[in-house]
Amino acid sequence: MSTAFSFSRDIDVAVPQQAFGGQTDVLADIYEPQFNMAVWQRALAGSVQRAVKQGINAGLSLNVTEEVPVNEALETLQANYSLSHWRPALSEDVAALVDMFGCLFDTELVGLRLRTLNSAMCPKFHFDRVPCRLVMTYNGSGTQWLPNQCIAIEDGRLICDVDNHSENIRTLREGEVALLKGSMWAGNEHTPLVHRSPQVESSQPRLLLTLDAM
Repeated sequence: MSTAFSFSRDIDVAVPQQAFGGQTDVLADIYEPQFNMAVWQRALAGSVQRAVKQGINAGLSLNVTEEVPVNEALETLQANYSLSHWRPALSEDVAALVDMFGCLFDTELVGLRLRTLNSAMCPKFHFDRVPCRLVMTYNGSGTQWLPNQCIAIEDGRLICDVDNHSENIRTLREGEVALLKGSMWAGNEHTPLVHRSPQVESSQPRLLLTLDAM
């Protein structure tokens, strides 16, 4: 499957630790050592919004955990029984993100999780012990994160005084695509992106996508 995604290495030096942009090429900034998160500030297409809202309003749920071949992403997702109950626009958007992720990290296999959540999956601030993870919220509040000046990591443990830094908690928007460096990214052992799941409204489940290189 081919997409229109492309990447460049233009850096906005005004952003010291996180890169934000309205085009896909901002995601390539994750390779720059000064950034531990890159965010494509996109809005969901209308067809995807309708697919998500229709599924949520119909009470459909998802708990997909699957290793997806990049070159067969759409076919693999279309064959998933639970996803087949949702409008095709959702699977098509997820497949496009898998394709983009595989291109960026030169991997043929992507670990995918797509879940509807009625409570916060990881309510405490933490960092991922992976090289890099894509997170994207299709419905509900996005992932919350902290700038690195609010935290410290000693002997692999996170020290985080949230009470004194509550005003610094940032929240990704619905639809935004974020790449979060973890502690296993070479040279990023002490500066992974610290984040947590937001609280979930009981009447509006959160629909979360994560991708990992395999």
